[in-house]
Amino acid sequence: MKKLIKDIKLLGSRDWLICLAPKPLSYIGELWDWILPRHRCNWHDKIRCFFKPRQKWIKKHIEYNEWCDKVELIPNFLFGCVINYVDEEKCFEYLKFDGSLELEKFAAELKKCYGYAKNGRGDLEKQLDEAYPKIGDLTSEELTFESYEEKYAEVHRLEEEISKLDKRYMTWIVANKNFMRA
Repeated sequence: MKKLIKDIKLLGSRDWLICLAPKPLSYIGELWDWILPRHRCNWHDKIRCFFKPRQKWIKKHIEYNEWCDKVELIPNFLFGCVINYVDEEKCFEYLKFDGSLELEKFAAELKKCYGYAKNGRGDLEKQLDEAYPKIGDLTSEELTFESYEEKYAEVHRLEEEISKLDKRYMTWIVANKNFMRA
């Protein structure tokens, strides 16, 4: 009994119930810790973030309605970050150039990246969708026997261009992430 009282004084009743109490009593300590946590921020943050997620803007750029590979989500996420940084955080209003050549170069590249992410990539993807040959519209007389390379030359060119620009701008975003602190 003396050891029990000494342990409770040493650890406190909550920690004794969680750590040293026999199994049925330890559940009381865990329940106590869950209902009345030691710090207010523990339960408050859990509840607050459940009802009002902090990074809700990400869902605008990543569509959950259809299946896709994670590799396809990476450009959507990174370009969504740039769009949010420019549109929502109003980075050009808060950037102070101070005659710094490095910041001016960053701002110029950011504008190019933003233009590509906002409009350019979508336009290229529309062109890609239209570049596929239409099979159902042709009659048997209009069918020509072209090779695969001839039929899909424009598709391959557009896919390569999208891939090249995506790699260029995604690499730039990751390399310059430290400048994007607002």
